[in-house]
Amino acid sequence: PAGGVLAALVLPLLGGVRPGFLFLAGLCLAGAVAGALALRDPVAPELETERTPWSLRDARLWRLCIASGLYLPAQISIMSFAVLFLHDARGFSTGEAAAVLAASQALAAAARIGAGRWSDRLRARIVPLRRVGVASFATVALVAVVVDAPAWLLVPLIALAGAVSMAWNGLSFTAAAELAGRARSGAAIGVQQTMLALAGVGIPVA
Repeated sequence: PAGGVLAALVLPLLGGVRPGFLFLAGLCLAGAVAGALALRDPVAPELETERTPWSLRDARLWRLCIASGLYLPAQISIMSFAVLFLHDARGFSTGEAAAVLAASQALAAAARIGAGRWSDRLRARIVPLRRVGVASFATVALVAVVVDAPAWLLVPLIALAGAVSMAWNGLSFTAAAELAGRARSGAAIGVQQTMLALAGVGIPVA
């Protein structure tokens, strides 16, 4: 979300597609350099051998992956199409529409941290994940109801719906990692990310 805020604020000022892609490429390069200079694997204790190793046949992981895929449409719809909708259907300038996206991303950053802290206090991931899903349904449904309402009502709801639609990611990734255990957490998150990518292919088209 922090990167989304930066992109939403800067891209409309660059005045074209080519400068926009060059800016994004520059951010990718900066991230690669920062990773090469700063990221290191921590010294970790030897991973314990589990008596019942996790495997891809674990139905709990597949339920989590499918549920996460069903959460994705709200996130993709708001984050991918809000600017286009506000510009084309409601007459916002590019900068004004992008500012709504930036606000949504800023709220999303707070929502992800808040959801994570909440789940830590509960010592549970699935209960908060379910409640975030209900909240995402409610906020997106409200946007649908007021889609033709005045901007003063519609814009805050779009920003809120976008933020809530992004609040679940950390909970979902952590649940997958904890489900598999430390020794297999990379594989579990890889499966989950693959499922989300597959969902992400069809959702924008649909």
